[in-house]
Amino acid sequence: MELTILASGSKGNATLISTADGGLLIDNGLSCRELYRRLEMVELNPASIQALFVTHEHSDHIKGVGILARKMRIPVYIKRSTLAATRNIFRGDEDIRILEEHNEVCGLVVSPLQVAHDVVDPCAFLVSDGRRKLAVITDLGFPTKAVQHELGDLDALVIESNHCPAMLRNGPYPWFLKQRISGRHGHLSNIQTGEMLREHLGEKARLVYLAHLSEQNNEPELALATAQSYLEHRPQLTLKVAGQYEPSATESIL
Repeated sequence: MELTILASGSKGNATLISTADGGLLIDNGLSCRELYRRLEMVELNPASIQALFVTHEHSDHIKGVGILARKMRIPVYIKRSTLAATRNIFRGDEDIRILEEHNEVCGLVVSPLQVAHDVVDPCAFLVSDGRRKLAVITDLGFPTKAVQHELGDLDALVIESNHCPAMLRNGPYPWFLKQRISGRHGHLSNIQTGEMLREHLGEKARLVYLAHLSEQNNEPELALATAQSYLEHRPQLTLKVAGQYEPSATESIL
């Protein structure tokens, strides 16, 4: 199983998880042209994508979903409630599949995980090849009990580390937006992410990507340093930061 983060942040999100049988894309907030460009940058073939999974209806996660589904004729796995909130991106000729508890694609089992965010019915995703398990968890205001529980059984994790509380508090955003971001249905701060990883990440985890960083209210070096300060006791753990404008290197989850 391989992980490639093609884009992460408020200008577009797309995460590819692949096996020898093909890959699945979690969210697509990029245009088809930009998605293909980023796949080419990491020497991946767009034709390998066999399915799209949708976490929630914010545009930075779904902007390119309908177009890609039609262009590549691949199924879209989505919650029924989220589908109702995203009707404007679909024409009616797409292969829409309502998310089940366990969904099998390319030899992978994909399961939705409930999170807290200010949309209709958001989820994160757990992905397993039968030997290893990874999770892609972004856009959550606080670590729910379900999220905390699943962290104990992961080999790899993509987790939101959206903002520095001080930068958000002292930054240019209007007060209502600051409240939304820092609220229980907003986004995780660097500190919240660090605390959650320290308390709940299982010992077998070897790779953590910090994702969905705010360009206005965070810095990659700050997010990384904060997480490292909470995980000094885990020298075997590799910490990386996912970028908005460049794809990550492909990581093998062995």
